[in-house]
Amino acid sequence: MPRSLIFFLFAALVLPATDSVFAQLPTQQEAIFAGVHNVQAAENISPGTVCFFGENAFPLLIGPNEGGARRDAPSTLIPMAAASLYGKGRVAVFGHSGLVGGDFFNANETLAVNLVAWLAGETKPLNQINVAVIGEQGTTDFLKSKEVKADFLREFTDNALSGQYDVLIINAERIRENQIEKMDAFVKNGGGLLTAATGWGWQQINPRGDLKTTFAGNKLIAPMGLVWTNQFVPRPRGGYQPALPGEYSLFLHPKVALRAIIEEEADAADWEQIVATLELALGSIPEKHAAAFDGLQTLSTRQVIPTKQNPVVAAEQPLDRLAILLQTQRYMNVQSRGGLPEGLVIPKFAAASDFPGDVPEEAERVHRTIEVNTSIPDWHSTGLYAAPGDVVTITIPEEAARSGRFSVRIGALSDRLWHLPRWERYPEISMTVQLTQPVTRAVNPFGGNVYVVVPRNAPAETLTVQIDGAVETPYYVFGKTTNEEWNQSRQLPGPWAEFASDRVILTVPAHLVRELDNPKELMEFWNGVLDACAELAAWEGRARPERITADRQISAGWMHAGYPVMSQTQTERGLTDLAYLKERGDKWGFFHEFGHNHQSRDWTFSGAGEVTVNLFTLYLFEKMYGIPISETRREMRPDVRKEAKMQHIEAGAPFAQWQRSPFLALTMYVELIEEFGWETFIEVFDEYRKLPDNQRPRNDDEKRDQWMVRFSNQIGKNLGPFFDQWGVPVSQSAKDSIAELPVWLPE
Repeated sequence: MPRSLIFFLFAALVLPATDSVFAQLPTQQEAIFAGVHNVQAAENISPGTVCFFGENAFPLLIGPNEGGARRDAPSTLIPMAAASLYGKGRVAVFGHSGLVGGDFFNANETLAVNLVAWLAGETKPLNQINVAVIGEQGTTDFLKSKEVKADFLREFTDNALSGQYDVLIINAERIRENQIEKMDAFVKNGGGLLTAATGWGWQQINPRGDLKTTFAGNKLIAPMGLVWTNQFVPRPRGGYQPALPGEYSLFLHPKVALRAIIEEEADAADWEQIVATLELALGSIPEKHAAAFDGLQTLSTRQVIPTKQNPVVAAEQPLDRLAILLQTQRYMNVQSRGGLPEGLVIPKFAAASDFPGDVPEEAERVHRTIEVNTSIPDWHSTGLYAAPGDVVTITIPEEAARSGRFSVRIGALSDRLWHLPRWERYPEISMTVQLTQPVTRAVNPFGGNVYVVVPRNAPAETLTVQIDGAVETPYYVFGKTTNEEWNQSRQLPGPWAEFASDRVILTVPAHLVRELDNPKELMEFWNGVLDACAELAAWEGRARPERITADRQISAGWMHAGYPVMSQTQTERGLTDLAYLKERGDKWGFFHEFGHNHQSRDWTFSGAGEVTVNLFTLYLFEKMYGIPISETRREMRPDVRKEAKMQHIEAGAPFAQWQRSPFLALTMYVELIEEFGWETFIEVFDEYRKLPDNQRPRNDDEKRDQWMVRFSNQIGKNLGPFFDQWGVPVSQSAKDSIAELPVWLPE
């Protein structure tokens, strides 16, 4: 579609035709960017993005869209500064607090002067403009150097909004709730406001807050058609791109993008930008300001069922992608702080029946009281499953609710897939709801296992939690559940089962366990795996059980470590069928990922992350199956290891090659294992564990030095020549510290 036609649609169809000033906006941009070709910012600045959505709002600076859900489409653009006309006044906002500072103004003099003149209404010469600058001495000094009458005010007071000032410059993170109304009136009555905030930074340091609705800065500027978002813009070479009229896509405005969606009139080349713009808007604009986007209502009921055979491909199915985003925002994310909003009816998503699975309609919804030990952090299993679209009610003591510490989680499949170009399931199917009231109602349209979430360092006590409306699911607790109880439990209607101990919790599809007769044997095996990991790592105790589950699609790799360890559904049988795991299951994968959860950064330097983890893998093969290192896989055969080492030495033992080749590097550790045994590693790891903080290595050089020195001292041998042989760099001072020990090299 020609851009002139899009421009007409925006002015005539999207916005009011009578009093809209949209036609004037290019003139506003031209005034701000007169003589400006690019905009420089300090290299250490990572600006957040802003969303402009008002009728009189427009972008100022734009950058590549690489920080949000559309990382697969970096050719799209995203705003990191925007402006708007508001009442009789004007406002400009930037996506980083450093962009109202003196350094930024000095690096962009023309833009700064133009912007202040524009904010003042373009009716006064510079030497007659009066500016109140809050807490930014550098900005004040710059403006004075340009003959602007700028006053530095250490703190904001009502005096800054008096009739003597034309423009107010303030970091938005200084704004307080009781100042919003007066600032709004200041701009509406003809004042200019220049402000900035780092949205993603604010959200990080205020994890219980909501950037959209609780950040005072957004409460101020949202009525002006602008908001800060929690995405970021990477700094491109050559500076940021000014949003000059005719040089950026009008689909950057969400109302233009919305019209294109409704009318389905956009060119294929524009869909990427349309989707990126609407994704930003849907995730950023507060509900009470989003009425203009009711045209997306049809997408909220669109039935999308991504599968392995028919995934949603972002580039090819923009409407499905937007529907998924809208449904996730409207029905799931909205519940994160306080649960189900009054009057919101959340449906069961059609995709839930396909994955993660459905609950029989006749399944009994139960009332359960759970006692939670708050000395153990993170997820506490309940043996309950929330059916897709069912309301689950959680009741906790009033004092616990006031603390705001506790949450309920519905769903074990925690991986989020927004960054992937294709989705085999909805990219977000689990949710966590903060329990801020004694009674909280929550609905997951996909359903899921129900957990009570305890934060780290919570006071040790017993928390009584009442859960109503969920169904029972197969649940075995090692050391508590009897065989008779398990025979009943394994037939319960929930579609996902759990096996729990104080070391590990397995979450698996229930169909895998309906015929499982000996869960005790199963858990003894996995307890042994986690005990062996802790033994090698020289841990004393475990703060919480590890978790592992399988998912149709995960966020990265074949498996990945974390809480829980995530694997593909193709591997899930190996979690519950021990005979299958021994013969054909992915033992290496499971052991490897649990190993990651026991690694220490103190003895893992750059390039060794995928090396030291396999110490646990090899140890587990020996402990659980009696399989020696040489028989674990081809790369560990003695002849293969010898050949790889010889080639490495003949090439000059380049450390970069060592870092790039995990099994080559692992051979170095295997030589130490074969000569000095596993007990030596345990002793060295125990030494690291007991180190006071001021003795821990601070960088890679210190990590390599300490590993060589501590291991050498443990065995009473000088490993300096051994490290030289392998090309792993260590300092001369480290070598000198063990020089009196006898040298050891493998034969």
